[in-house]
Amino acid sequence: MPAFVLVLRFGGWIVPLPWFLLWLVLLPFGILAWLTGVVASLFTDRWIFRALLQAPRALYVITTLSGMRCDITSSGRRFAAAWI
Repeated sequence: MPAFVLVLRFGGWIVPLPWFLLWLVLLPFGILAWLTGVVASLFTDRWIFRALLQAPRALYVITTLSGMRCDITSSGRRFAAAWI
């Protein structure tokens, strides 16, 4: 099940983003990228079209981010991202 909210933290600021809505908006572009890769791979062997064939895998990874948390601290600055 995909995460519903992406919570970003920049120092003391907390920014919630509607991750599920972003995922729904990007889903058709992932499918379109895969179809472009399939058609273009029939005519050429460029690496970019082979990379587009991995779009379904990228969509799967995006849906499995639920529960992941990433904390980064660099030179006293703090950034955190959590998919809820």
